[in-house]
Amino acid sequence: MSNQNQKTWITSDLHFHHSNIIKYSPESRGHFTSVEEMNEAIVENINSKVREDDILIIAGDVCFAKPEVGVEFLKRINGFKKIVWGNHDKKLRDSSVFQQSRGMMGVVWEGDYLEFKHNFEGKHYPVVVCHFPFLTFNLAHHGAINLHGHGHATFENRNTQGPNVRQIDIGVDANDLFPHDLDDICSEMSRREILKHGHHDGTRD
Repeated sequence: MSNQNQKTWITSDLHFHHSNIIKYSPESRGHFTSVEEMNEAIVENINSKVREDDILIIAGDVCFAKPEVGVEFLKRINGFKKIVWGNHDKKLRDSSVFQQSRGMMGVVWEGDYLEFKHNFEGKHYPVVVCHFPFLTFNLAHHGAINLHGHGHATFENRNTQGPNVRQIDIGVDANDLFPHDLDDICSEMSRREILKHGHHDGTRD
């Protein structure tokens, strides 16, 4: 699955076939005249960045239609997909059509929470992914990065705790309906403060 040129992208809150999201997120989606137009724009935006052999992490809220419809959208999107489920994904997650179509969709992992280390410019950045933002999170005091969705770019400074914390809303509404390049995120987060609190002050495990 991996190769030297493989990139990792991350996104969230696609909300395919959710007509009301155009009204709820007017700054990012208000220019669409139909949910079909929105659907196609998001697919096109993702595929303009993500190559077939890249990794795409989707942090929840994929589709607001029947599971069969969600599966068809996932088939159209490039990349080996890791899905971190959101609060609107239960029908898709539990459906037989999803489980039977994992290979055709390029889904290589799925769950409610994801931790991994991302290598960027010779450093290994701990990454914590969940649909929801955390007040604190594993290894935060050692420089971990919390990537989340759910907020639809409504949090000031795109995170819940101010502009200098290593936490960011990676939903499509926070990036002009495009996926985020994880290298770019690590570059930005490296300039932010490490979250320290209580006995988690970074001086001990």
